[in-house]
Amino acid sequence: MTYQPNPDHGHVSAVVLERRHNVVRALDFCGDLRWEERSETDMTFSEGIAWAREHLAAAAAHMATPCRAATISVAAPVNPGTGAVQPMAGAPLGGVVPDITAALGLADVPRVRVDNDVNWAARAEATDPAKEPERSFLYVYLGAGVGGALVAEGSVIRGANGAAGEISFLRTPKGTTLHAELSSLSFGSPDHSSIDIDLALAALQDPDNGEARYATDLLAQAVLDAATVFDPGTVVLSGPLSAADLLIERLRTRVEAGRIAPVALIRGRADDELLVAGVSRHAVHDAWDAAMTSALTIAQD
Repeated sequence: MTYQPNPDHGHVSAVVLERRHNVVRALDFCGDLRWEERSETDMTFSEGIAWAREHLAAAAAHMATPCRAATISVAAPVNPGTGAVQPMAGAPLGGVVPDITAALGLADVPRVRVDNDVNWAARAEATDPAKEPERSFLYVYLGAGVGGALVAEGSVIRGANGAAGEISFLRTPKGTTLHAELSSLSFGSPDHSSIDIDLALAALQDPDNGEARYATDLLAQAVLDAATVFDPGTVVLSGPLSAADLLIERLRTRVEAGRIAPVALIRGRADDELLVAGVSRHAVHDAWDAAMTSALTIAQD
């Protein structure tokens, strides 16, 4: 017997918070998208939270059903034990938020999951039904910042403090972090807090650009270091800078030359839609799981 979820049983909320990519979504209980708002405005973390809170309230009013679950993606490490958002020093998104669930007005939602954006994207990659399940891989995001996530047999490894996979904060030979060094180059943002994607794409496609070659060498070493420790077998390169063919070709060459075990570099999505879809899908599944748990509890009583 097949059961069809009742779309009016409730809705779920999905939130993505980044410097220039903010999304609020509401999906009905069947998982169909019913409301969405996006912004590419450059916002601080506090501004992004205020923007999202306003639109979450508008989405809830539009849906007129209880919010059964919510998922929140932020461009910063999230402590698995406390849920506190704790950006790394020098990261594009700054400011510690002890309770982002309450800050977004979601304190009364029964199930809320918070994690960083690269972990969410890696989770979506790991659960793609078109691909082999229970894979192990290193997921690398190349955009305004560089992020990493470790997936072992289908599960994201978050680490004791939520900072596992943060390859952007590995040290360069100069003693600076990878993030700080890349942001200081000519394709860094004016305040050197992030990478200018348009400038970086142009530089990384230029075979004669010395800074681009230097940046590629730093990225390759960071990937090699992570692959040496983790032995992922596969590295998935995603994000807008992964669209630079020359960058991918050079990374493959460097990693192949320096690896200690077989590792394949493959391209993932260059846009952020995998992240948005993954956050949304997990919110729906969390709501279904909560409903099934409640039904089983009632049946047992």
